[in-house]
Amino acid sequence: MERKKWFLPADLILLGAIVIAAVLCFVLTRRADSASAAQIRVNGEIVETIRLRDLTETETRTVGGCVIAVGPEGARFLEADCPDRICVQSGLLDRPGRTAACVPNGVTVAILGESDLDAISY
Repeated sequence: MERKKWFLPADLILLGAIVIAAVLCFVLTRRADSASAAQIRVNGEIVETIRLRDLTETETRTVGGCVIAVGPEGARFLEADCPDRICVQSGLLDRPGRTAACVPNGVTVAILGESDLDAISY
């Protein structure tokens, strides 16, 4: 009785072509958004706009009871004196349009820059 082969050479070629096509689709469709600045607001008023490209290392800013880290990779809340600390849990803001807010303190951090998206929904 002859043993049945699981894969033929043509099957392996087809599988390889599918994997290569999937990798190419992923690489070619990735957006190259460039975050150019981080804008810090307190109660709706712009306190500071920091150009991310000009930074070589991460700097911290203390604004309205919050400590914000700003570096060439983006911005994030490090500490806050609010009760729930949701702003700290929001993580790194690294793409244009990303925003985090500490509502009790009225502090907002937004990343500005060029993006090919007109809206983001979650």
